[in-house]
Formats: sequence, structure tokens, C-alpha cells
Amino acid sequence: MIFQDQTLMTIKKNNKKEVFMKKHFLMVLILSFSILTMFALSACQQTSTGPFQIPEDTPQAAYSIDKLHWPGDSPYTINKSLVNLLSQSILTGQFGEIHSFIVIQNDVLVHESYYRGWSRHKMHPCFSATKSVTSALFGIAMEQGAIKSLDDRLLSYFPEYTDIKYLDERKESITLRHLLTMSAGLDWNEFVVPYLDANGNWNMENDVVALMYASDPYKYVLDKEVVTDPGTTFNYSSGSSDLLGGIIAKSTGVSVKNYAETNLFEPLGITKYDWPALQNGGQEAAAGLSLHPVNMAMFGYLYLKEGQYKGRQIISKEWVQESTAKHISFTMNSMDFDYGYQWWRWGASILESGLLPPLKTNDIYYAMGVGGQVIFVVPHLDLVVAVTSWNGGTPEEIQKSMNLCGAVLWTIKKRWPYI
Repeated sequence: MIFQDQTLMTIKKNNKKEVFMKKHFLMVLILSFSILTMFALSACQQTSTGPFQIPEDTPQAAYSIDKLHWPGDSPYTINKSLVNLLSQSILTGQFGEIHSFIVIQNDVLVHESYYRGWSRHKMHPCFSATKSVTSALFGIAMEQGAIKSLDDRLLSYFPEYTDIKYLDERKESITLRHLLTMSAGLDWNEFVVPYLDANGNWNMENDVVALMYASDPYKYVLDKEVVTDPGTTFNYSSGSSDLLGGIIAKSTGVSVKNYAETNLFEPLGITKYDWPALQNGGQEAAAGLSLHPVNMAMFGYLYLKEGQYKGRQIISKEWVQESTAKHISFTMNSMDFDYGYQWWRWGASILESGLLPPLKTNDIYYAMGVGGQVIFVVPHLDLVVAVTSWNGGTPEEIQKSMNLCGAVLWTIKKRWPYI
């Protein structure tokens, strides 16, 4: 699932072992390098696909990520030449349709590249990677005392709805924690039904697509029947994330967008972004944010540094740790996954599959959006990878972008037997 081949090539030198890449994968990369000239013209002519247009340039006066450039020798342990080779392989379609590829390690911007007409100055939809930003804002609101407890009842934040359907004890017991962990128990169909129909258009049979067009999105979610006991079963729901956005706005007295600008974006030096509203005026907290890819990477870097940037604690260290920890587990496509507070984690079956290099610890967590928008964080390697792309709407298609993040792990140098 992370790579296409399970054969590893181990290089022995001076009685030291160094894992570089899977044999098949490395051969593919070398081949792609050798035929790069043949592909160069066609790659330049390739255009972006997906349900969005390439936007106009919206450059910032300065990008915070530029301050990560260090002169001279850098202390990163990534084999930069292999990362560059990965970048070249993107041109041959090894990872589907990639739009940007950014790697930060040990405070160094190791790699930054763009494809198919995208550039540093073009904002890209984050889609459901937005959920992790919403989680950050939720944590900030809790730290400021605007939200009192994760165990607050959901319905207490929406007293204006007096005619909620299927109202029973189970629905009344849903808490904010259940929303954060995708375990509210509501009847919600987002993963089984594709986001896109056979013609590549948004599929109205999918609950999240219907939510986008609902006149009152919050009521649309709250009216869903409870089909499993809250807190017991993972069921991915963008509706839950949009409710979290509503709760942030109600608790702080300002829109999610304005709250983010003051408490998250400005401290990070992010001045350009787009975050549209739902039909009812609330923020599209589940999937609406667009950022420059370098600023997506900066958000991951903020989490890598446990919420601190330039000496300022933007998000509490406790929230970073708690929100990215495992709170619920589930199986999808025969693979195990864990989930935090709107953050993903790889489960044991992926780590033990042989598809990744042996890791000293499983501390990987990531934000992920449809089409393959990924903010990938590995604390013990001091590593952030940000990828934007359009690889379709199914988990299998989205996985192509995750493959690229996994490939970066194979470029870590001199960490035998574990990285």
C-alpha cells in the first residue's frame, strides 16, 4: 500500500548496513532519470486535472518557510540526491498527478518542487487536510478558555435547533470528543460512496457533497440518525468537522476564518489564504481551506515543533501531543489505521508490512485530503513532507500521494537497523 514492491536492497559497506530503497523502486527511479529528457517536453505540456482550476498567482510579501534555508552544510540526514531523484520520477507519473513536493528536516528546507503549472505562488485546495487546521483552532480555543471541555455535549452548542430528528438518549450523549475522533455514531456515508461520479463531477449520493449544498449544513448533520453508540466506532464524517467549526465560532464570537487569521495564520506569517463559507454562513471547516503549499508545510512544521514558532507557543504542547495521539482504531482495505483529533496515523499492520523501513518508533501522523493533499510529520526524524496533488477521490487513488511520503523515509541515511 505504501510501495509497489516489497523487495529491499541493503548495501553493506565497512560492516555498516544502510537501507536505501526497495530494489524494484530504485530501478524504476534510475530508469526514469535516464529517460527524463524524453519525458521533459511532455511533462511541461501536462496540465492539472481535477474539480478546480489553477489559480492566479497570489504571492506573499515573505514566506516564513524561507527562513528555514540554512547556508553551507546542513544537518539533515536525508539523502538529498535520492529526494531529487524522487522529484524527477514524479514527472513520469510514478506517484500519479503531483502538484507540489516539499521536504523539511532538521529546520532545513531540503526540497521544494512544483509540477503541471503549479508554483510556490499559487494557493492549492487543502480539502480534508483542512480538518487538522480546524483541530488546531479547536485546541487554541480550549487553551483560551472559550471551549470548556471535550466532554461537553454537542447539542448544548446548538440550542436553536428545537426540532432535531431522531432525538434520543444516544444523540444527546454525543460529546465534542466524539466529533474530534469521528466516533459520533451518526449515520454518515462518505467513504463508501465516491466523492466523484463516473463523469468526474461531485456525487450528490455522498453525504459530504450533499452537505456542501445543504441550506443549513449544521441541521443536515444533526438530523442524522445515531446508528452506533457514540465513542465506539470510527466513521469518517466531514459533517462532524463542520460542526466543530460551528462550535469554534459560537464559543469565540468570531468566524473560524477570522479566528484563524488572528491566532494561527498571522503568528506563522501566513497572509494569503482562502476559506469559503457554507450555505449558512459558517466556515467550511472540514475541507474548504486553500493555502500555498509552502504554508501547508509550515503548518506541519509548527506541529513538529510542538506548537511553537519563533519563541511563541501558538498551540499548546499538550494539545499537539493529545490531538495527534491514537484515540480510536479502524481497518480499511485490510490495513489498520489510527485516528486522533482530526489527524491520521498509520496502524500496526502498515508498520509491520515490510513496505516501510524499520522505524525506531511509530510516531508518524498526518493530515490528508481528497485528491492526495498530505501534511506528513515524523517527529523522531524531525521531518515534514507536504504534498499537493490530484489523484482522484478513492482511498486507493489518494494512496499514491502517501506513497511519495513513504518513499522519503527510504532516503534517510545511516540509521541501521532503525530510522
